[in-house]
Amino acid sequence: MKNFLQNLLLGFALALCLLVAFQWHREAKLRQREQTLTDDLQKQRATVQSLEGSVKRAEAEILRLDALKNQLNDAVKTNKAEIARLKLDLQKSDAESDRMTKQAEVYKTALDTANESIKKQNDSITTQNEEMKKLAADRNEVVLKFNKMAEDYNDLVKKWNEQQEQLAKNAPPAKPNK
Repeated sequence: MKNFLQNLLLGFALALCLLVAFQWHREAKLRQREQTLTDDLQKQRATVQSLEGSVKRAEAEILRLDALKNQLNDAVKTNKAEIARLKLDLQKSDAESDRMTKQAEVYKTALDTANESIKKQNDSITTQNEEMKKLAADRNEVVLKFNKMAEDYNDLVKKWNEQQEQLAKNAPPAKPNK
């Protein structure tokens, strides 16, 4: 019986060894699985932290972009008001330009009319100058003829006076009146 008990004890020891080896193998797989789950958990935590950081950055970027959008909308409103004002100024400028152009045309017409009038006056003055020259030449000719006639008259008077003196010398003395 001793042998049987020894074999039984040996069988139990072997069974116990097999049980320990099985548990050890199972525990190793569980530790491996636990390590995998821990690694996955760490990865997920890192991913969550990364995503939370991304969310915070995205929220900050959204706030910045929203502020920028508001600024741009304000700038657009200001630009639209400025464009409307500039359009009005442009319309006023166009209207004034048209008015000035029409006024310039009126002035040009008046200037052309004045120039024509001046040309006519210049022609008239030229004609009058020519007539004045002719009149001056005629007057000079008449003056020359008058001077010649005055000279001839003076000569005639001189001759007349000389004849009268001659006659007075040659004439008998005058008789006294009784």
